[in-house]
Amino acid sequence: MSEIFKEIKHLSRHAVIYGLSNMLSKAVGFLMIPVYTRYLSPSDYGILELLALSMSVLGVIVGMGLAEAVVRFYAMYGEIEKKRMVVSSSVILFSSILFAVMVFCCYFQEAISNILFSDTQYANFVKISLITFAFNSLLEIPLVYIRALERSVFFSVVAFFRLILALSLNIYFLVFMKLGVIGILYSGLITSVTVSSCLLVFTLKETRMRFDVEIVLEMLKFSIPLIFHGIGAFVINFGDRFFLKEVASLSEVGIYSLGYKFGMMVMSFVIYQPFFLIWSVRRYEVIKKPEGEEIYSKVFLIFGMVMLFFCFALSIYAFEIVSMVADSRYIGSCKFIPLIAFSYVLRTYGDFFLGILLIEKKTKHMSIITISSTVVCILSYYLLIPRWYGMGAACATLLTFLFLSITSFFVSQKIRPINYPIQKTAIACTAGIALWYISTQLGTSFQLTTILIKLILLVIFSVTILLLLNVKSYHFSKLYAQIFNH
Repeated sequence: MSEIFKEIKHLSRHAVIYGLSNMLSKAVGFLMIPVYTRYLSPSDYGILELLALSMSVLGVIVGMGLAEAVVRFYAMYGEIEKKRMVVSSSVILFSSILFAVMVFCCYFQEAISNILFSDTQYANFVKISLITFAFNSLLEIPLVYIRALERSVFFSVVAFFRLILALSLNIYFLVFMKLGVIGILYSGLITSVTVSSCLLVFTLKETRMRFDVEIVLEMLKFSIPLIFHGIGAFVINFGDRFFLKEVASLSEVGIYSLGYKFGMMVMSFVIYQPFFLIWSVRRYEVIKKPEGEEIYSKVFLIFGMVMLFFCFALSIYAFEIVSMVADSRYIGSCKFIPLIAFSYVLRTYGDFFLGILLIEKKTKHMSIITISSTVVCILSYYLLIPRWYGMGAACATLLTFLFLSITSFFVSQKIRPINYPIQKTAIACTAGIALWYISTQLGTSFQLTTILIKLILLVIFSVTILLLLNVKSYHFSKLYAQIFNH
């Protein structure tokens, strides 16, 4: 058990640093929502969302899963020179691919604009987005290298600097220059060029400019199947906006996107991402230990409960949060938040199961699971979005992540069986859904009585989680002392 606590302590220390950085970053981002919703119309918000999503799908294809390959092969090699060769070879390969893709796509910017918006007037937006995409993508390998070194403080400083620079430029171009959408795009371009240039210099200074063909071929063999996984993951996470655009207005896309962003921002960026920034690197080392599988199972339970707690809190207070930080035109976005938040809890479970496939280098299995989930996702989009618009999109997302989580569980268990606490997880999910339903019967009034009743429900759910975790047996007081050195 001491080995388990030692590992949890290590994970907690880095996750807390990543988490504080992300929470501060997202807190500043939340404070900017009133500015964005005042100076950008829902249609403008929809345009930016579609541009961002288009660059994301391009990144999935061009990236070829190289970032995950760097993590896997960096952990596999023992010699420091081999580790550095993995990083430098990846930077050179990725830079060459990105430059070629950027030039090619910029040549067809008008055609891309016509595909996205049925109009060529946004071609300049597409060009700026493509250049920004190239420099943002170049950041991936240096950031993975920093995580592999477990320099969480340095990583957080870089992330915070990147955020402050972007927000400052956003305010300047949006509020003072009143440039609208193009101002946000200029801000992204300047930020990406500045940060990626600095980190590339840092990375290549440490690893030196070297290229190993044998290592690259091995990495490509591992990562190329992840292209299909990445494309499927993109459709599952972001394809709803494209389907929604075809049957509803850009304003509907903008309102739904804000609700999705609230659910995803809190659950993914503030809670999930800080933990997985360290866990995605550490799991390769953890599983090698004698108690590796037991540690993996305990981490699944504890982190899963943390995700459920924040999902429940966000869901019952969705109306109050949106009312406080967004313009009244966006108030309808609150109804999407509970479904999106719980979808990302299911995604977390799925990522733990899929992590076993990455550890065992079964990337083809991952691709098959994701492709199957994508088929379920697209069918759900076609059946639900034309009927219920944004709510249909949210339901489709939930159903897809549920299918992905269940499928990945059974496949990973066949490859490497692990005794996960599924029963406790199911009880916690059921309790959360039941208490959330009770909260919906209180209506959407911003009153002190309603807020207090919801607080009581939150306390009840918290106690339920603590009972399921069996706090006494986990010796959380000892864990707390280890984490904070008391």
